[in-house]
Amino acid sequence: VSFGKRKRKRKELDFDSDPADILPEHIPQAFSHFSFQFSEWTMLVCDLQGVYNDQKRVREGKVHPAMYEMTDPAIHHATEGGRATASQHIFGRTDKGNKGIYDFFRTHKCNAACRLLKLRQYIMPTNN
Repeated sequence: VSFGKRKRKRKELDFDSDPADILPEHIPQAFSHFSFQFSEWTMLVCDLQGVYNDQKRVREGKVHPAMYEMTDPAIHHATEGGRATASQHIFGRTDKGNKGIYDFFRTHKCNAACRLLKLRQYIMPTNN
């Protein structure tokens, strides 16, 4: 699978989402999807571990909304030609390159958070 600078088939999701439809478990998946699109299809942040804190906090007179505290990401970097050497795994040993990106999108189902962010649905390349 090659993700590099090759043109990818993608389409806009054709419906919006109500923020009330977003569940806490949607956030990590949508963040991973967002990271790939925001990086212009070159990097994917995934495998996030964390805790959802739904308690609003007041700090310095300001109310801070509920939030995720995430740690331990894996970052996959797309490589040209689909084959990566150890030196191309620029984000360490958990960087699985194109395979990691492929594995994420093979199982990812766009959710209400993806739709609210108007993320593009990624169509997997057929040459794997």
